[in-house]
This record gives sequence, C-alpha cells and structure tokens, in this order.
Amino acid sequence: MDIRKEIEELIALYSLEPNLKDVYVEGTFDKRLLEWFFGDQDISGVCVYTIDAINVPDDLLVRHGLNGGGNRSRIIALSNELSTHLPRDRCIVCIADRDQEDYLPSGHRNVYLEFTDYTSSDLYLFQQRILRKLIALVLGGFPLSAEELMHELMVVLEEVFLIRLSNMALEWNMQWIPFVRYVHINDHFIFTIDRFIKAYLQKNDRWNQREEFEQKRSELRAHLQDDPRRSIRGHDLIELLHYVVKKLKRSRRFGDTNTFQGAFTGCLEAKDIRDERLFQRLAEL
Repeated sequence: MDIRKEIEELIALYSLEPNLKDVYVEGTFDKRLLEWFFGDQDISGVCVYTIDAINVPDDLLVRHGLNGGGNRSRIIALSNELSTHLPRDRCIVCIADRDQEDYLPSGHRNVYLEFTDYTSSDLYLFQQRILRKLIALVLGGFPLSAEELMHELMVVLEEVFLIRLSNMALEWNMQWIPFVRYVHINDHFIFTIDRFIKAYLQKNDRWNQREEFEQKRSELRAHLQDDPRRSIRGHDLIELLHYVVKKLKRSRRFGDTNTFQGAFTGCLEAKDIRDERLFQRLAEL
C-alpha cells in the first residue's frame, strides 16, 4: 500500500533540498500530460505527482476555507501551506483546474499556485487543428468538419456549463443528472434544455424555485468569457464528443469515455500547448 507524504515532510524536504523541481496536479490525466510534455521538450529533472500522493486532511481544507474534499481544494490547500512555510524561490508548481474561477473566484493566490489556462486540462484539446487530426486519422472521416463540430459542441456545452454554474452560485448542491440523453443529433445538435432543467430541478426538489434558477442563469450568461474554453467544462466535452462519435461514426468504437479521451489526447502535439501561459511557466522550471 502506498504511504502518502505529510505536508510537514514536504516542507522539511524543500528546506533541505532547494533545487528540487516538483509539480503537483489533480489527477492521473494531468500527470501523464505533463510528463509527456516535459519529455517531448527535453526538460529534465522535473517530477510530477498527483495530489493523492500527499496527505491533505479535511481539517486543513476547513482552515483554508475550502469547501468539499475534492482534489482541486487539496491542491490549493497544499500550495497555501508551502507558500506560508517556504521561501518564494523554490521550483514548485501546484496546478489546480481553473473551473469556475472566472465567475466564482476562490480568492486563493500564492507564488506556488497555478490555475490551468482554461477550465481544465482537457480544454487544451479543444482546438480546430486537433479536431481536424481526430477526424482525419482517428475517425477516418466524419459528417461534420472540425469547424462545424466545434461550433455545435460549443453551443450545447456552454448551456450545460451555465446550468452547473448556476447551481454553484446559488449554493444548492444539487445532484447532477446525465445531460447527453437530452441532446439529439441531426444536422445540428439540439439540446432540449427546458426538459433537462425541469428534470434536474425536479430530481433535486427545486422545481418550485425554477424562477430563481432561471434568473441566476440569465445573470451569469452576461459574464461568460469570450474564449469558449473558459465557459465549458472539460469532462462534459469528452462525454458529449464521445456520444456524438458513437451516433455519427458507428464504425469507430472506443468502449468508454476514458478510451476515447486517450485517442483524442493522442492528437495533441507539444506545439499546440507550449505557448500557453501555464506551459511557459512549467518550461522555466
């Protein structure tokens, strides 16, 4: 059984070994992506760890005002602790998904904390060039061009993002329901949003508060970022795109979303991300 390191151990380690170059990320996908990037760019001596390797107790999250016990909160708490107890010159980066930071700021900032450029690491894949490669080499052709596919996905995913964000802004903590069953694939993707919202609110006994929910959704829509990658959710992108491929390219079977995500990520090249702010910071380690 793996033994997780204590934060006190890390502080002592970085105090004694100031030249260590370490990056902490939320999950396995992020770890594999960064390790591939460092290898491709011939950047040596950097170790990448998932936050599961570190013991970040719940009482520490409470102390830092971080709700829930998710990996994002644990990354932020770790960065806060390291920045409090270490000099500012250590080569440490703690990477948290941006998530809803543009709309509901966490208020956490420190020298060792970095947010992804977009809502999550998956959104680095949401580029026309990468979609064109997916269509040509992985799918062997597709009824929609990369440009058309990107547009159709964005229309649905922004609405889904707004629904999630409204729940968070209202602090209702509603249980999510699958959204792809409310998406119909024809010449265009039709998201029966009224049916989805009704089912979502009824599932959580909030139907009598639908006017409040719709008002919040309308307020938040006015603040959506211009870049769609900061107004859609990465996991929703993978889920919807996998669903669309199953519907429109039945000859290509990926089994599950994880397998599809792997094939999609394989279309990424280092040049697609090396100029992004986060990867420029990582390249300087």
